[in-house]
Amino acid sequence: ILSVLSPQRAAYAPAYGGATQVNARLHEAAGRITARLEVHGDKSGRIEKAFASVFTARGFRAGKSGAACTLRATCAVEDSPQSDANFVYARLAISAALLDADGKEICAWSENDRQGHANAAGARDRALSRAETLITETGFAAALDAALASRITL
Repeated sequence: ILSVLSPQRAAYAPAYGGATQVNARLHEAAGRITARLEVHGDKSGRIEKAFASVFTARGFRAGKSGAACTLRATCAVEDSPQSDANFVYARLAISAALLDADGKEICAWSENDRQGHANAAGARDRALSRAETLITETGFAAALDAALASRITL
């Protein structure tokens, strides 16, 4: 089409290069976007740190102000009434929703789990460790990647 409409532009190569350069520019642009983290029920700070690592691994910044989007998350770790002779259990319930500046949901994710240990403190610690894994490796990270992929097309 360019060779017919504008022959001098037909040989034009864009300055940004190929897909590698486009991805580098996307990463650079992401570095100017801050996600505000609002994590409720996180007494140790481990859950907020896990969510922050998901955003920073993708080039975004995580903070409390100047945000283009907001992550609202809730985490609850409770002792479970179920137990047996060898284990005490802790229940984990975690949910998160990423909202744009207008409050429109970009992505949502939730997970429930149960972890056991010989004592209640160990069970709660295992539940928190499981929550960190679910956020950073499988659950939330994958949901965020899918939401971003559906909005960015190269």
